[in-house]
Amino acid sequence: MARQRASSVATTRLFTAIGIVAIAVMTAGCDLLPRPPPPTSADYCGVDVTAPSNEDNTLHIWAPAPRQHCLRLYALYEASQSLPDISVIPVEKNINSTPYFNLIKSAAEKGNAPDIAFYYNGSKLEKLIENGYLYPLEKCKSHTARWNPDLYIQGKWSLPFEVDANVLFYSKVLLRETGWSENDINKLPDRIAAGEFTLKDLTEVAIHALNNGIVEKGYAYLPPEQIFYPLMGIYNALGGQHDLQNLPFSIDKAILEKTFDYYLNLHHKGLLHKAATQRNFSNLSNRLTVRDAIAHGRILFAVASSSEWKRMQLDHISQEDVLSHNIGMALLPALNNDSAGRVAIRSIGSHFIFNQKATGRENQQQSCKLLQQLHKTRLVHAHAVNTSQVIPVFNSLLPTGKTPQIQSIDISMAKGHQPEFVSFYHSVVNALAAVIDGQITTEDAAAIATSQYTPPNQ
Repeated sequence: MARQRASSVATTRLFTAIGIVAIAVMTAGCDLLPRPPPPTSADYCGVDVTAPSNEDNTLHIWAPAPRQHCLRLYALYEASQSLPDISVIPVEKNINSTPYFNLIKSAAEKGNAPDIAFYYNGSKLEKLIENGYLYPLEKCKSHTARWNPDLYIQGKWSLPFEVDANVLFYSKVLLRETGWSENDINKLPDRIAAGEFTLKDLTEVAIHALNNGIVEKGYAYLPPEQIFYPLMGIYNALGGQHDLQNLPFSIDKAILEKTFDYYLNLHHKGLLHKAATQRNFSNLSNRLTVRDAIAHGRILFAVASSSEWKRMQLDHISQEDVLSHNIGMALLPALNNDSAGRVAIRSIGSHFIFNQKATGRENQQQSCKLLQQLHKTRLVHAHAVNTSQVIPVFNSLLPTGKTPQIQSIDISMAKGHQPEFVSFYHSVVNALAAVIDGQITTEDAAAIATSQYTPPNQ
């Protein structure tokens, strides 16, 4: 049974490629047949947008808002319905993050940017800030200093609307095969949260499943597709710290070496597939393959964003009871049992306001009023539920019904939100690939990574 399961996982990539080609051929041959247009973001949100009577005093909103993320855009439209003096034109920009950022940056340079835009994380906003295109939120009088600094990276310039966090998915299917009872399986999230089930315990369970043919080599433990996140998660679990409020960052070379040792050990024991340590692991084919395998319970333990739950439901198993029968979700286990489980913030999506220089309009105070109204509604909560993400609130994160219970002390940041951290990111992931390939030792990798990282202003 394990061999059949592993074969299906291993060959999904090939079948995906064949399927894509087949679909393309069939689609090309059916171009003359009438086909309904694909659903828009407004369709997913169930919003019927009414055109404003006077566009001169109307706020233009841009956001990439595909499918379950439709409220990134239409929450602002919905919030405007209770503000008689404000009307909104929402514009869907459902393109990838880099071309979308280039689009809003180009619009600002030409003086025809939207009044409000949505964007992910904080690092690229530095370019807009440096060029003087953004409106400081302190002029909105919105008490922005109350936001948790980890959640509110660009404290003066944007308001967080969504937070995606890495959590642990576990296969109930495979745990049953190892002999776990339903009671044992149901108690796992609480045990992780209390620090009673650690990374060491996870490794022991994975080795047992591998040695008994329950799971195929390389599929016992899978980190996120972008290896930076699990790397820094392990670094944090081993005691590595970064003070986000006091730059430059301090990188602990000894802990970084232990991080590389941890990954090398997972690979040598056959728990971690080599592909999951490579920078190109994040391609579309791999993401589809991994998502399908997690949804059907074929990977024993996998660290992935909580938003994957909704994607798996949309694309792989629509019946939520079946999905819940196959997989469970928990906090990330700590390294030692003296620590509680945690989540690692993966991405933060925020709304920001362009200034008059960028828009050619004087709608900034109206934009402030609309953003403030948005955060008075239940729309931020509704978006988290729609996307199976966590809810950003003042000084904390709140869980939805599907995400694990989260306390503020459980939160660790994915440090890539800091622009100063980018050089360290690239040096670390390159060093990991070299370690797994046997080109360098973990000690050398830690030395190379820390030496390549150049702290700002030094």
